[in-house]
Amino acid sequence: MQKKRKAAKDVFLEQQRNVDLDDEEFYPPEEALLGADELYEMEEIPAPAPEFTQNIATEGAVPLPQMAEPQQVLSNQEVDALLSGVSNAPVPPKSAPQMRKKMPKKNDNYIPSLDIKTSEELQLEKEAIKVRETGMLFWRRVIVPPNAFVVHTRINKADPITLGLGQSFRFNPNTDSYLVIPAAMQTIGVVANCISKEKQGINVLAYVQWQIDDFSIAYKKLDLTNTNDPLGIVNAQLREQAEAAIKDKIATMSVEEVLTDKAPVIEELTSRLRRVAEGQEGLGIKIITVQIREALVSSAALWNDLQSPYRNEQRQKARISQLEMENEINKKELETKKFKENRQAETNLEIEKTRQHKLTETTELRLQEESKRFEEEQKNIQHKQSLEEETVLKKKEQEDRLISKEREIQYKQEIEASDCNPRDLAE
Repeated sequence: MQKKRKAAKDVFLEQQRNVDLDDEEFYPPEEALLGADELYEMEEIPAPAPEFTQNIATEGAVPLPQMAEPQQVLSNQEVDALLSGVSNAPVPPKSAPQMRKKMPKKNDNYIPSLDIKTSEELQLEKEAIKVRETGMLFWRRVIVPPNAFVVHTRINKADPITLGLGQSFRFNPNTDSYLVIPAAMQTIGVVANCISKEKQGINVLAYVQWQIDDFSIAYKKLDLTNTNDPLGIVNAQLREQAEAAIKDKIATMSVEEVLTDKAPVIEELTSRLRRVAEGQEGLGIKIITVQIREALVSSAALWNDLQSPYRNEQRQKARISQLEMENEINKKELETKKFKENRQAETNLEIEKTRQHKLTETTELRLQEESKRFEEEQKNIQHKQSLEEETVLKKKEQEDRLISKEREIQYKQEIEASDCNPRDLAE
């Protein structure tokens, strides 16, 4: 079974992921990268200790015993120095701990997602056209599908016996031969590793769709002999033409022009392919459409640098907007705080006024009550005094009356006494 080639989309993604990231511009010196998240991280690894399995002996020396777990492995020079009694032999320093570079993960953020199957992939998955041969021996019939071109030739005949779309015919295997070619539109995926005017790598993924226009010319000028994939060689030839055209055009353009305007590349590619396919005599095919699906720079560092101005501008706008928002919020908060404090002060003032007013009213009421009580007390005292005076007067009057009565009685007694005495004297 013939091995199917990879689709252009898979080739494009594989090349884009395998971009060489080991350039000095993308990887500065290690000292400048320590502490960064997506840069180098230095990691200390203990040096592996080789097994101490070699017995070293010299003349007159006893072989060294095997060590179960040696803490330090001596080199041959160190062992020779120890066995020969030389104390000042240079001892090589311990090997410094090895430093391992932890490479950053490749930035796949700028690699597009191409999960949906393309028409080229579906075309590659499709099986070859099935042609049925019925009958036996010299009385065979070839049944051609309605969506396939057929050319049927016979020995000693200059012109085809059968030529057209979906025409079935009688077939003699001893004298006849035929080709069945798909009539459907073909899709070619083109992956071009280009170099821009600034000597920067750009990976381009393009698609070309073409179709057989005049089969009477096409079967003469195109190689259609592969029974498994009759149009495979033609697709490869057109792919090579398209790749060369894309590379030639991008070599005259800058990276910015390629990324922002792909129309010149499409125009150049369409023009070249049509000159090849539909030239003076032509190949019997026509170019239907040409599209550039993806154009990505090969260097992740350059891609990040190209995005940096816009990202910095957006970051600046976002930061300014955030500062304006914070200023506005602070202003509103201060105004709200001032309003609250004013309201609180006014409320406290009203409360204090009410409290003082109530205190004043309370004091006035207390004073009024005290005054009323004092007046009542004074009235009571005066009334008491008046009663006492009245009592004294009445008592005095009574005493005066008593005295006057006593005087009257005494006077009467005296008169009576005086009246009685002359009688007595007379008697």
